[in-house]
Amino acid sequence: MKPVRNIQDVEFEIKKALRILRTFPTDGPKKISSHWPAYVNEETKSIMLNKSKSYTSPLPEEIDDMDEVLEDWLKQVDYDERNLILVRNSGHSWKTLTAKFSYSRSRLYSKYTHSLHKILKYVLDKQQEKIKEEK
Repeated sequence: MKPVRNIQDVEFEIKKALRILRTFPTDGPKKISSHWPAYVNEETKSIMLNKSKSYTSPLPEEIDDMDEVLEDWLKQVDYDERNLILVRNSGHSWKTLTAKFSYSRSRLYSKYTHSLHKILKYVLDKQQEKIKEEK
């Protein structure tokens, strides 16, 4: 991962981590059977047939970076701030977020940037420690 210097870099790394997370299959564990019959209605079946699934394999370094971002970085903010960051970086508009979180756009934006500042402070401190260890 390249060094992080500002909030835009933090946003970029979070978006990259979410993009990598989306490349993993979501079908669930294989070879586990259920006693319930599989039910798929006709609309779902036609959508599933038309949808092409292509999974790309991320590099191991990218997975390590994703783990660091999603596990270490996002632990620096509380649950509501984490949800706001994840939903916003998943591509949802501010209009959708105002309805979901019941805040004004300006209040959400200030919470969002404040949360990113917390993460940025953590990352910069961690980078400084790493530099001191190398010397």
